[in-house]
Amino acid sequence: MSIFQEYEKIRREVGEEMWARFHQFLDHRPDYLLSDVLYKRDVAADFEAWLPTAPAYKIITIRRAEGPKGMNRGRYEAFTWKEANQILREMAATVFGSYYDKVDFTVQFANETHKGRYDLTIKDNFHADLYGHIESECLFYMGQLRPKHMKMTEYTNFILGIDSAPYESFYKSVLLPTKEAEEERVDSISDVAIVAYVLGRKTIPLGTSGLGELYEQTSSGECLLTERGHGVYERNKAEIDKLAQHVHVPALQVWEQLQNS
Repeated sequence: MSIFQEYEKIRREVGEEMWARFHQFLDHRPDYLLSDVLYKRDVAADFEAWLPTAPAYKIITIRRAEGPKGMNRGRYEAFTWKEANQILREMAATVFGSYYDKVDFTVQFANETHKGRYDLTIKDNFHADLYGHIESECLFYMGQLRPKHMKMTEYTNFILGIDSAPYESFYKSVLLPTKEAEEERVDSISDVAIVAYVLGRKTIPLGTSGLGELYEQTSSGECLLTERGHGVYERNKAEIDKLAQHVHVPALQVWEQLQNS
């Protein structure tokens, strides 16, 4: 029996909720592996001690409905909002220009299922936020979040015709209990984008203010990262490498869109 088959067998035995709890715990303790939780007594004891403090569980499935030809449109599974956001970030690296690709998602909560669509753009290289997407939809129908394109009178009239009770109930009793700690970002989004641009293009990203701080220009015109620029790279290596290798999605374009949003 392969390790994959063994894990699938264990998953069936413990049930979907406990399997999701294992993954939540690993997000809480990234120094552990799934095998540690399953086979090491001291780690299992840590898991049991953590379990009463765990947020409400959920199982998230994501499937890309649109995208480049040959793109894998398979089903991806996540057990935390952080994992789901990472899946969306990886997908966003292949969104072309200012377009968006439709992504279908399903969230299986403890007592109900929520389905929806996420419009994926190049901004999601940095800003992917599935929880925030669902939360914004709830707050919109609860009359607490007016979109920029709607005037106040238009929004007020729209809300008057909506029964907000189901959205409020779902938000407070189902969605909110699953909220996780906010992801901390040491470096600004623009710094990450500028470093990725310099590494990918070896040229000056026009319209930015990183010269001398994040990168320097040699006499031959080539751009090289400064010590601070290297620090930004080391802290955000996976994200920057992904951006730098997609020449049709220049990081500067992401940065410009973020500045104008």
